[in-house]
Amino acid sequence: MKKLNNKKMIIIWVIVAIIILIGIGIGTYFILKDEYKLTVEEKEWITKNIDAVQNVNVPNNIDIFGSQGSGVLYDFLTDLEQEYSIKINKITYNIGEEVGEGSFKSVYEPSKDDIIFYKGHYVIISKGKKNISSITQLANKQVGILASDENRINQYLNSVSNTLVNVYDTSTSLLEAVNSEEKIEFAIIPLEENLTSILTSNYYIDYHISDLNKYIVYDMKQNDTFSNIIKKYAHKWEEEKLTESINKNELETFVKALSISAKEITNIQAKRYSYGFINNSPYEILSGGNYGGIVSEYLTRFSNFSNVEFTSTRYKSFSKFTEAIANKKVDIFYNYYNLDSKYEEIDSLMNINFVVVAKEDNDLIINSISSLTDQEVYVQKNSLLEKNMTSLGGINLKNYENEKELKKAAKKGKILLLDKQVYEYYRKSFLSTYSIRYSNTLADTYNFYVKGSDTFKLLFNKYIQTLDPQEIIIKGKIGRAHVWTPVTSLS
Repeated sequence: MKKLNNKKMIIIWVIVAIIILIGIGIGTYFILKDEYKLTVEEKEWITKNIDAVQNVNVPNNIDIFGSQGSGVLYDFLTDLEQEYSIKINKITYNIGEEVGEGSFKSVYEPSKDDIIFYKGHYVIISKGKKNISSITQLANKQVGILASDENRINQYLNSVSNTLVNVYDTSTSLLEAVNSEEKIEFAIIPLEENLTSILTSNYYIDYHISDLNKYIVYDMKQNDTFSNIIKKYAHKWEEEKLTESINKNELETFVKALSISAKEITNIQAKRYSYGFINNSPYEILSGGNYGGIVSEYLTRFSNFSNVEFTSTRYKSFSKFTEAIANKKVDIFYNYYNLDSKYEEIDSLMNINFVVVAKEDNDLIINSISSLTDQEVYVQKNSLLEKNMTSLGGINLKNYENEKELKKAAKKGKILLLDKQVYEYYRKSFLSTYSIRYSNTLADTYNFYVKGSDTFKLLFNKYIQTLDPQEIIIKGKIGRAHVWTPVTSLS
């Protein structure tokens, strides 16, 4: 019996040893086969060209990335020089000018050999704030675009009927037309290439066209060792330094465009701003001591960009929350609620999309919101949705106050009128037996309400406008949380 046990132990240890050796072998293989590790030939090339100067074309008119000899692309090339002791001659040019390979460029569609540094997008701007929730609202509107974008944008607008497109040769002439409002009401422009103009001229960003993109890329030379070295270093630099460089250069762009002094920036960075909220998933989530959710994505990005710190306070009841706002105990809050305050409103551009949902075995058909006349419908208490539905009249509105009460209404099979993101958040759990019967968008947006210095409000307002709400929703729902220490009030 002992011999059998010994044999079993030997077999087990042999198997364990084989697994360990296989693991070491696989690990060694991938280390040796690291496609971003410099080859012997590339290292030899660096040694041979230590005194040579490598020419790289860099755009000089893209805010944040390359403007007046500084920006993300310049940071990258400087770090590359220091990493490998390579000498680089940065040849500046303006977007629109023709340059060949071995250049940083702004392109509509990257090639398979391009090194992508950033994916940007287009925005719709106007002189006065307009509420746009869909690109289809440009139908029968006068819209200005750049001649260089004409084919791209006309193709994109094919599905929008009767858009009246006016073409301009330069950004200057296009923006002058926006400012005069004589010929055009809106302009469609790439955000990053026009950021300073948008900020200094106080244009409004009305809508982010998430899927109309432009990319900042490095156009590699074919069969070129230096281009291969750039590609490999870019992979490392993107992981370690890209985000930091974007935040630094973006802040410098905002500060300069908005004429904010160094002292004013120091003052707002020296203060901690208190954010107040009530749990409202997926917008506001408190989990494991961390604050997260969609709104957290806004605040986290602003914090990383500006080096401003936030603390967060959760209020367990609506009355406690409104009392804190009335007494100005918080510096900032996000308003889904039907409440008034003396705080300054800052538009997040987050449209209020809603759905009406019913149990799958309910044969309810809704062609318009008026179809709900005399129907008993549950909506969140004190919400902007409740306010808007109440103003319509005719609907027998009932309300729920929190997740627990929403679950009870769902369990009873009630018809629910929900924010679309709330429905999406719960549809795989206790709303799994519900389906959408109607959807629409209110002529309103969710907004931040802020108190504080004029500098803070100005910077926060302008920065929030540049964030694409659709991207914020996607990132926020993933669950990334800012590690703030929340203070939970007593109920």
